[in-house]
Amino acid sequence: MKTDLNVIEVPYKVKYTNKGAIPIGQLVESLLAYEKLLKRVSPFIEEACKGATVVDIEVLVCKVEAGSLLEDFLIRIVFKDKANYDQAIEVAGKMFESNPVLTGAVVIGVAAFIGFGVRNALINQGVTTPSTSIVAYSGAIVQTGGEMNISEKAITDILNKTKDKKKLSQEAIAVISPAQLEEGAAIEFNDNQLKDLTITPAFAKEAPSKYEPPEKTQDTEVLLNTEIEIWASDKDSSTRSWAGIVPGRINKRIKFELNEAINPNDLHGTRSVHADIVITTELDPNKKEFLPRKVEILKIYNFSERIRTELNKVIIGQDDMIDFMIIGLLTNGHILLEGVPGIAKTLSAKMLAKTISSG
Repeated sequence: MKTDLNVIEVPYKVKYTNKGAIPIGQLVESLLAYEKLLKRVSPFIEEACKGATVVDIEVLVCKVEAGSLLEDFLIRIVFKDKANYDQAIEVAGKMFESNPVLTGAVVIGVAAFIGFGVRNALINQGVTTPSTSIVAYSGAIVQTGGEMNISEKAITDILNKTKDKKKLSQEAIAVISPAQLEEGAAIEFNDNQLKDLTITPAFAKEAPSKYEPPEKTQDTEVLLNTEIEIWASDKDSSTRSWAGIVPGRINKRIKFELNEAINPNDLHGTRSVHADIVITTELDPNKKEFLPRKVEILKIYNFSERIRTELNKVIIGQDDMIDFMIIGLLTNGHILLEGVPGIAKTLSAKMLAKTISSG
């Protein structure tokens, strides 16, 4: 890592595991798309190095190797002033040898934008229920982000603030396209140091090969883990009589619809929840602008589900123990964990406390 006045340089490597040659056109498109994605990651760097402000990111291509295609970049992160630079060094410098914070933030940022761009492209094609591999990739981003002091809420907020979702989807598809040329090809980042963020063959296969925009008169926007208020509901229908608002985004009553995976009876009577939603807007010919028409609720986050999801990220093979801990918590009872050393009792208790305190 090289430093200069208010500038930190970090490496970023991409490896496509293709065995065959990649056409020049697709190679150039992927390089250009990576440059645009890398220039988007400032919010992730600022979140990892709280207190620092990034004013510019310069992307340099150091090397491109054939075979299993390797694209080697150098990222020059320009901070606002000397104080911001010192803040970044203070946060990252303590951990560089074993945990490169800035490099990790860059990798996580690019991975998050790729995943979000692909999901947005799929939704525009009518695929509102993400596949197992895409859900797993989103979970890996959240888990790895937590290790870099980038919370799930921070990741969600950054992605939801993306205004040019069409361009983002096009960039994500362009970087994945070389891996779609061969069955079994994957994309690895930074010598596969963050293995969980590898784009698997299954993910690459399920991603669209091209971006297909929605009709000119209609558009959609995806918001993840977003608060909604339910003002009207029907326990017997997923589409009839549901309405509410999305605080801060849609403050007037709007029609709600439930995804087929949600049982209306489970949500009936609930006032406020967090959910993954799709806002559909339509072009008003008189006002010449897109106005919200309906909100589709894709997934509901309940308290016990959030706890189980967070614990399962780090605790493997202890489903019964996790269930008993949740039961004890919800019934306001005492919890005693017993067992031989090495079954993650202490880690489970710490993760439970951390999950509760973070909401």
